Amino acid sequence: MACTITIGSVVGILPPGATLPTSITVSGTASGCVTGEVKVTISCGGAPASLSVPIDASGNWSATFSSNVIRCPCDKNISVVATCSDGSCEAKTTIPLRCQAAVQCPEIASFTVAVDGCAGGGVSATALFTVTLSPATSGCTYTWSFGDGSPTVTTTVPTVTHSYTSSGTFTAGVVVNCPPVNGNPCVTKDTVQVTVQACGGGGGCPAVVGLTANVSGCAGPGSATVSLNGTLMPALSGCSFLWNFGDGSPSVVTTVPSVSHVYAAPNNYAVAVTAICPNITPCATATLVVTVLRCCPVVTNILGNVEDSECADGAGKSATFNFSAITDPTPAAGNYNWDFGDGSPTVTNPGPNASHDYAAPGNYTVSVVYVPDPAMYPSCQPSSFSISTVNVPACSGSGGGDNGNDNGNGEGFGCFGLRAIMTIAAILALVALALAACIPPAAPTLLAIAAGLGAAAAIAGVFWGIFCKKPCAWALLLAWQAAIGAGYLLLCFTTCCPSFWVIGGGLILLGIGLMLAWKSHCNQNRCQVLKELVLAISGVLIPLLGWLGVIPVLAPCINHVVTGALATLAALLTAAALHCIP
Repeated sequence: MACTITIGSVVGILPPGATLPTSITVSGTASGCVTGEVKVTISCGGAPASLSVPIDASGNWSATFSSNVIRCPCDKNISVVATCSDGSCEAKTTIPLRCQAAVQCPEIASFTVAVDGCAGGGVSATALFTVTLSPATSGCTYTWSFGDGSPTVTTTVPTVTHSYTSSGTFTAGVVVNCPPVNGNPCVTKDTVQVTVQACGGGGGCPAVVGLTANVSGCAGPGSATVSLNGTLMPALSGCSFLWNFGDGSPSVVTTVPSVSHVYAAPNNYAVAVTAICPNITPCATATLVVTVLRCCPVVTNILGNVEDSECADGAGKSATFNFSAITDPTPAAGNYNWDFGDGSPTVTNPGPNASHDYAAPGNYTVSVVYVPDPAMYPSCQPSSFSISTVNVPACSGSGGGDNGNDNGNGEGFGCFGLRAIMTIAAILALVALALAACIPPAAPTLLAIAAGLGAAAAIAGVFWGIFCKKPCAWALLLAWQAAIGAGYLLLCFTTCCPSFWVIGGGLILLGIGLMLAWKSHCNQNRCQVLKELVLAISGVLIPLLGWLGVIPVLAPCINHVVTGALATLAALLTAAALHCIP
């Protein structure tokens, strides 16, 4: 079986306020490795660091390097080598290190208990335990201990009830285990004291039992009315009832174990009622969780995942992401307007799901605007939500990085050379045509030069188009290079052609605008922009001085001040680009 390895993604985790990632995770796939392990080596200019990691049953591997092993800055080049431990095959890439914000483990914001009833004489008290996490997190498990010698209980919801058969004070605890964050476990715990009152006279402690809630309406907008009803046991006279509604409103005292309350916002509320009877110390509190539904659905989260470990290379291979908008309540009828953060048009879907193909690797901010169905929610307003953690993985050997052989676009040196010939020849041909129109005495020579250069550009373009892999948004790339290069050259002939000030300047501005659009669309870094600028500017400087400058009728037309200034600019750009070579 042939051995293959791919490097899928290289991601740094950047905590709030930090300037360097605290960990770097490299992942990919492998098959045919006899040892079942991959050795991963990373470096960013200093000493390299290596880890050997196993390959799972699905052919995936992942290696996480901590900051005390290697310190690499975000957006700077990092080199990655993945090798089968038996040395049978390897994969290499050099790309800018993509960093994403660290996701923090949730913490317990509150751990509360409400005791209903008393214990003793064959009577049990019921305790309701509730945990609140910050931030609110799904997918957690809760392991409860009650301090009375009973077995622990594990739930997937943050509430649990327990019956205490004897009175006393108990120390209850909870251990919350949430999904790992960045490969690290998320476990937190807390304790609470539980006081269970003793029943007097064989269970005669007055308490409200059978507490029920009838919710009328919904909230947000508007309000919901809740009717609460219970029964006093034992049936004593002269008692009053102290109600707490769990929404921060003042407590209410009634003379019967029933009450109505208006809730202005959707939520789960813990209602508590205590019976206060003459000459008896209150010893039991009845509790009930009241759920008030939301009237107008709102979008509360976006879930997204890439299909089948797909990747993008910015040169034709795209990664498909599937997204789902989460609403409260769900499902919610209406239209969902999606912005995928890569400059593509907004997409409107009648349901909460959407798919999108990303052409280039990188981090994207995805937003959705939910517009409620007016037939079902006539008074409800749109709501929106955004996530900035959509990371499109780069294909092995791609992702906009510089590898020393392909100019960061996967072309290969020969194909890059063909594109350089095509681009420079096309720019010079355009300039020759413009000069022929401006300087009639040189028109025959310039038209011949334009024809020759145009033919050279066409021949190089044919070979490049047939045999070469195309860089990201190649038509946009060629357009801005031609505009900047032609505008740059036209400014050099403003001595005889003053109109070239306007034409050349306009072309340069147009080229800069197209360049910025290309940079954003293809997620290009500073070094890649510099290298392509060098091709458009420095690449035409020598032909300008060596060919066009020797034509006798053109020599007096050259503006030496402009040419000198632009030559200096070209030299500075070339020097800056050299610093990008790893």
